[in-house]
Amino acid sequence: MKKIEDRRWTIEERRSSLLPLPSSLPYLLSSTLSLLAILGGCSPKGETPEQMVTLFLDKYYIEIDQEGALPLTAGLAEKKLREELKLVEGIRSSGVSPQQAKPNISYKFQNVKESNPNTWVFRYSILIQQEPQNIRKEAVIIVSKVDNAWKITNYDTFDAPPQKL
Repeated sequence: MKKIEDRRWTIEERRSSLLPLPSSLPYLLSSTLSLLAILGGCSPKGETPEQMVTLFLDKYYIEIDQEGALPLTAGLAEKKLREELKLVEGIRSSGVSPQQAKPNISYKFQNVKESNPNTWVFRYSILIQQEPQNIRKEAVIIVSKVDNAWKITNYDTFDAPPQKL
């Protein structure tokens, strides 16, 4: 049996053992990274119920962007968002944006239930931090397959139960 020798390399030995890099390598690396970024940007989003819910949570709750959330919805959820957009139309046309009074909002996954292979019900806790108080809410979001794509078909937000001391 041949004994494997434990050999420690010096810095000089390592440097001399490395092959010289071709001068085109930086260009090749940057081109590859650019291509990956472009392809990544073109990849469809919301391919799974979980991805669709995350997109909706970010647009609707975190960014307070009802218009951005609208393409993610269908059915009752789409109707609710269109009604909400009508309600805030006057405020937004006066130059007030959601970003101006935006509180710090975070969400946390609670559970999910698969009603059937084409409908999932997600529950999240929402924390709204705005001085002088924190507000806790619960969100129920229903994701369904509509025309072979996952869409938010309903959502509701309500007061969270009081926390146990």
